Amino acid sequence: MGEVYDRGLWYALDPTNDMTVTDSHIKISNGRDYRDCLINQGIFVGTAAQKQTVKVLVCDKNDRDGNLPGASRR
Repeated sequence: MGEVYDRGLWYALDPTNDMTVTDSHIKISNGRDYRDCLINQGIFVGTAAQKQTVKVLVCDKNDRDGNLPGASRR
């Protein structure tokens, strides 16, 4: 994802999917460039296997109580 400043407005772009960013996009990292946002780092020597799992919980930003669905209350 990247951003472009044009005629006084910022536009967020998704070059992978050739579209502008919408509410369907979920930001998972922030940095100055891609090296600040690496999910995996390191070097594999020999045979190696890797598995990555990502879970995202999307909540209504208008829920001012900060309650998460399925969370126990104390």
